[in-house]
Amino acid sequence: MLTSGAVAGFGAMAKECIEKRRFVPVPGAIGLYQRVHPSGKYTMASINGQVIIFDLTTNPARAIKTSMNDETYPVEGSWDLLASPNHDDEGMNYFSFDEVLRDGRKAQAKFNDPEHNEYYHSAAEFPDSTKEKRHFRTALYTKLRYRDYTMTPASLGRPAVQKSEIKSLCEQIVDERPRDPVKDEALRSQLRTLEKTRKDSLKIIERHQTMSINAANSRRRNELRTRLLKAKVSFNEDERKIIDAQRQLGLVDTTNEDLSEPTLSKDAELIGTVTRSPGELRKTLQILKIEGSKCTRVADLGYATGKASFSYPEKNVSLKLTFTGERLESEALSQTPARFLTDEENKRALKSDKDLRDLIAQRRRPGDQLDKDLRKTIALSMQSKAVAHMYDVGTKKTVRISEIGDSPSSPGFTRDGRIIYAGQSDGRNGFFIVDPNQADGGSGVCITKEDAERAGQNSESPSTTK
Repeated sequence: MLTSGAVAGFGAMAKECIEKRRFVPVPGAIGLYQRVHPSGKYTMASINGQVIIFDLTTNPARAIKTSMNDETYPVEGSWDLLASPNHDDEGMNYFSFDEVLRDGRKAQAKFNDPEHNEYYHSAAEFPDSTKEKRHFRTALYTKLRYRDYTMTPASLGRPAVQKSEIKSLCEQIVDERPRDPVKDEALRSQLRTLEKTRKDSLKIIERHQTMSINAANSRRRNELRTRLLKAKVSFNEDERKIIDAQRQLGLVDTTNEDLSEPTLSKDAELIGTVTRSPGELRKTLQILKIEGSKCTRVADLGYATGKASFSYPEKNVSLKLTFTGERLESEALSQTPARFLTDEENKRALKSDKDLRDLIAQRRRPGDQLDKDLRKTIALSMQSKAVAHMYDVGTKKTVRISEIGDSPSSPGFTRDGRIIYAGQSDGRNGFFIVDPNQADGGSGVCITKEDAERAGQNSESPSTTK
């Protein structure tokens, strides 16, 4: 891994890597619902009913107060616009980021939409969006509706805005899979066999239910109930396999009933959401492609997470997601730590968690080193804490990007690939700025200072910066 401060080129001058991780403290509260600007210079958060923009170019970060409402969401891509919900009869108000940065609370909305408005929402620009004509989409979380906009800025007065009809989000969810005639025929044959077996199991269940009711004695009744239970288990297993085969054949789909926190990708064409697949009881993080009122499932991570944030799309670079979640679902439920922490990690863990610190202090004799049981307690406690991750959709690889004691929340990508998340360091609130490529398990090819400087100079979408 190239973490020594340089990345080599083919005979070219070596380029200096950015720091693996850096912390920018914030004076006072850090708020909720943090959003990350593509340049990495700013974040936005809700604090006590108002929205604050933090300038991360100063240390500590400078707080800029605004007149926008809780859960304001940037129109991701360029961040030229900010969508602020619930302005009474005006509904959703759209502000200019540059004007908010310059004028603070005095900034006025560029336009509004009373018809398409909700507290929880997300917004993003399409690939064809330009500075001369913004083309973007806003999706509502619980109403599960979306609307597309085209805004042409005006040198004076309000911009010209065109609004599409409001559409349902993912009324139907289907699986994306290339057809394979040979595999499909094998699945259809399996499906016919399973349906026959399920039918036979159902007959056995009905017969044993009647027999157990009319059984002559308790011994016979218990014997029949055992057979009935086995038949029901077999029936449920066949039912699950049938749904799975139907799903693979494209014969079954789901609806948006279980969609949770659908967040738009940076190009407005995908959503990341925690939902159920057909035949599954638990919810998992999935990526869905929006196609009118239908959505196509393009990826399923197989486990639940917090709200996901997408990377900025790049040619020949696989899409990535960042989110918080437990270290691993199986580890969080385990009574055996995946690993014991280092001495430094133990110190950070105790410093970050007062309840854990008090518990260890009660069990630890003065002057004693941490014994195995105490180290196990610390490791298990940290194992169930939120951790920030990055997931590569192409390689299906998950990389942990936060460290013990960070208390991470709301991670998001910058345009050059850095990840910024809210957290704590030495008891102070602030933002961690990390290079996920330098994390354990990362690609090893660091983000350079030149990359970060370029992202800071230009936050436009790729289509406008050729």
